[in-house]
Amino acid sequence: MGVLAEDDNGKFEELDRAECLQLLGGESIGRLATCVDGEAPEVVPVNFVLDGEFVVIRSAPRRAQDLRSRPASFEVDRFDHSRKLGWSVLIRGWLAPNSGDPETEVSVWAPGDRPVLLQLEPEQITGRRISPAPYYVSDVGYL
Repeated sequence: MGVLAEDDNGKFEELDRAECLQLLGGESIGRLATCVDGEAPEVVPVNFVLDGEFVVIRSAPRRAQDLRSRPASFEVDRFDHSRKLGWSVLIRGWLAPNSGDPETEVSVWAPGDRPVLLQLEPEQITGRRISPAPYYVSDVGYL
């Protein structure tokens, strides 16, 4: 972990790979960004599970065929607007057929049949955290 910036407003720091994976392990929804030839990038929310360092999602067969062997990014974040703190994790890599357990449980909220498991094989995992400056309370009493 390294501090990217720090001042009276707070601290902005880089997360190491292990902490990024730990944060992802506690979540179940992220944003998958893909690009199919000749189309603008598409970013959609998806349910996922983390299998080691692989993000596993469910897809409809036709969409899975379009996405296999494509570069993709996956992002998950959590923010507390009132306290001005939060974190974000970004994985960049390639989508491939799932090589793990074919019975992997990926709960899907959206309606429709999604029998195909895909995994995002990471080439890069990065994360950042922002936190406010410490709030100090004086122990000096006034009457």
